[in-house]
Amino acid sequence: MNITDDLLVWTADDEGKWAFFLSSPTGQRLLPKIVESAPLLLESGDSNAVLIRNGKLLGFQAAVKAMLDLSHSAPLPKREPDAFPSLTDDSQWNDGEKLNP
Repeated sequence: MNITDDLLVWTADDEGKWAFFLSSPTGQRLLPKIVESAPLLLESGDSNAVLIRNGKLLGFQAAVKAMLDLSHSAPLPKREPDAFPSLTDDSQWNDGEKLNP
């Protein structure tokens, strides 16, 4: 397997193939099999060791979430309306006056 920088672009075609794989019987067993190897949390012990193990688990969870996120595009952010209407657009002002009568 040869992995190069030019292969890092994730396209809609890749997304569809990954989603198709995850919906296959093998794909449905993949993530649960990976999750079996998640780091276990420590119930007690040195606080530093507990925090390190917690960080490992959070990193593992982020990696699994990233794998799932690759199967569908993130929704585009909604364009927020402007706080104030345009001063030159009479249709947005209900003051009964017109700039260009």
